[in-house]
Amino acid sequence: MGGAAAVTPLSRAWAIARLVHPFPVSIVVLTSAALVLVAHGGYPGGSFLLRAVAAVLFCQASVGALNDYVDKDIDRIFQRDKPIACGQATERSALVLTVSAALVSALFALTFGWPSMIVLLLATSGGWAYDLWLSRGPFSVAGYLAGFMGLLTWIWLINSRLNLSFLLVYAAGAPIIAAAHLANAAPDLETDREMGVRNLAVVLGERRLVPTIFTLYALSALAGTALVVAAHSVSAATVLIASLVVAGVAAIVARNTTERPARLLLFKLFAPAAGLLGVGCLMALRQIS
Repeated sequence: MGGAAAVTPLSRAWAIARLVHPFPVSIVVLTSAALVLVAHGGYPGGSFLLRAVAAVLFCQASVGALNDYVDKDIDRIFQRDKPIACGQATERSALVLTVSAALVSALFALTFGWPSMIVLLLATSGGWAYDLWLSRGPFSVAGYLAGFMGLLTWIWLINSRLNLSFLLVYAAGAPIIAAAHLANAAPDLETDREMGVRNLAVVLGERRLVPTIFTLYALSALAGTALVVAAHSVSAATVLIASLVVAGVAAIVARNTTERPARLLLFKLFAPAAGLLGVGCLMALRQIS
């Protein structure tokens, strides 16, 4: 007899894991771990690194779970394999995960002090604002900027590296974060347009979307190059070159983005390119300051 697949404890656990969007979360967590090492100037100790990584992981898990909860009705129409849409996870489990992960993230951040907890909660709030309101309008990029700039600020704060030179990060980081947002939105372009969503990716459309992504990347790459030259850092230059190589492969893939699978591959390549660029820039800034 036909019917929906049985929900087993294993499938339920996997569905809960999928609620947090494991690929982008893993990129953010790995990049953040690298940035903690960069900001600290070396290995900060197991406890420090574990607490920092856990804080970021649960922060991103909260934002990811809320995103799936908010998009549940759209997913039931267009992406029926998503955890809630296919019945493997419940709406309640997504909400519980959203709240509990944010609380756990805040507790880990608190181990670095009250200012740390406040800054990370503000970064989480930027992600929540994106999920709840901003993702459906032309100012969708604002949620990304608030969330990821807040996260970078938090990493520098807990390592006692926050000073005026960090303002350079906001100038150099804004274009690549905006580009990452557009790459993330690219796979769902048709779905968003059909549902009446008017986020920045939809406003740009297929013809302008990819050129905009790589123009923004180029702006941050130029700023990163200037930082690397000023720092005379071979290691930072190596990371920057790695980013350029991955971005180059993404650009080749982006020559044909009329189909969703091609735009999904673009995102999966561009995300690590953006992460590497951020690490390279901050490695150079760390040596300058």
